[in-house]
Amino acid sequence: MKYQAVGRPSVGVRLTDSSLKRILCVDDDNALRKTYQDLLKRYGEITLAENGRVALELFQESPQRYNLILTDNNMPEVEGIEFLAAIQSYSYPPRVLLTGRATPELCQRALELGAAGVLYKPLDPQMLLNIVKELLQDDKSSTLEQYVKDNFS
Repeated sequence: MKYQAVGRPSVGVRLTDSSLKRILCVDDDNALRKTYQDLLKRYGEITLAENGRVALELFQESPQRYNLILTDNNMPEVEGIEFLAAIQSYSYPPRVLLTGRATPELCQRALELGAAGVLYKPLDPQMLLNIVKELLQDDKSSTLEQYVKDNFS
């Protein structure tokens, strides 16, 4: 089944309050969602979704709400790569695909769909924090770019 974001793409739309960051974390593993929430709450508001269908519904409600999306790939109902495909027409926010089963082909597809990169799970918490900080500041991450180059080239 193909999913698509409904509404007008927001090209470069940002929140007016630059101090409050909002991160959408998508993972079917409840323990990981809680871990992401605890780890990332220092950056602002964390919204949790248990699969890509729920994430797509949240995103469609207010595409400009989020400053960053972190999504697992292997989930029931709508996988992360399908979620990325559905929101591909939106240039903002930056998004990262997280997976325990990454391949060079999956990484390439995620990049084609607008992801800033792909990270293997389990994640190194400090590296994730560095990447999130960079993406929230500049919409790009040299740490993530190097990680993708080292692991998928």
